[in-house]
Amino acid sequence: MVLVGAAEVVLTTAALTSLARTPSTRLRGPKAAWIAGCFVQPVGPLAYFLVGRR
Repeated sequence: MVLVGAAEVVLTTAALTSLARTPSTRLRGPKAAWIAGCFVQPVGPLAYFLVGRR
């Protein structure tokens, strides 16, 4: 259980860091929506990495 929680924290941190560095023009959809979506565990960060980036 601790490993799953740690993995979620790492994945969310990576997604939010990527969002902060990526210009809005290289995203599919508004940046604010992806930031909010990253807090929907575990689907949000995975969706960002699989679908959100161009």
